[in-house]
Amino acid sequence: MADRAPWEYRVETLGSIWRGSRPQDLEGILNQAAGEGWELSEIAAHGNRLWVVLRREAERRSRDRSASWPQ
Repeated sequence: MADRAPWEYRVETLGSIWRGSRPQDLEGILNQAAGEGWELSEIAAHGNRLWVVLRREAERRSRDRSASWPQ
C-alpha cells in the first residue's frame, strides 16, 4: 500500500437551537468545501444541528478558520 498523507479535518455546524438545518445550507457548505479540496467524511445529528465532518490531505493549504461557509 502506498504511503498516504495524513488527513486534516474540518467540522462545520448547521442549524441552531431555534431552527434546524436546511438542505440548501448543507448543499452550500458541501459545494464550497469541494471547491477547496475537502470531501465529506461524515454527518452527525446533534439536537436540531448537524455536524458536517470534512477531510482532505494535510499537505493542501489550510483555509482561514475565521472564514465561514458558504461564502
